[in-house]
Amino acid sequence: MVTFYIVRHGNTELNYREVLQGQIDSPLTKEGYEDANFLSKKFKKTKFDAIFSSDLGRAFTTAYIIADNIGYKKEVKILERLILEI
Repeated sequence: MVTFYIVRHGNTELNYREVLQGQIDSPLTKEGYEDANFLSKKFKKTKFDAIFSSDLGRAFTTAYIIADNIGYKKEVKILERLILEI
């Protein structure tokens, strides 16, 4: 069985200002870094075969923090234009 975990990026400057950012990139806030670190703790005992991120900095930074904190040794794979549309 394959299990997918879909994680939204941490809080960004534009989120804080309540600006809909779409594909505009915005850096993580201090809270955004805390969000990623919090999720790292939730995933500490989870084994990942792969971690993917969109090419947006806010998503990659979030994925990288999680990967680093859980001891993931492989490369975080960037998929350009990976977009979750709801």
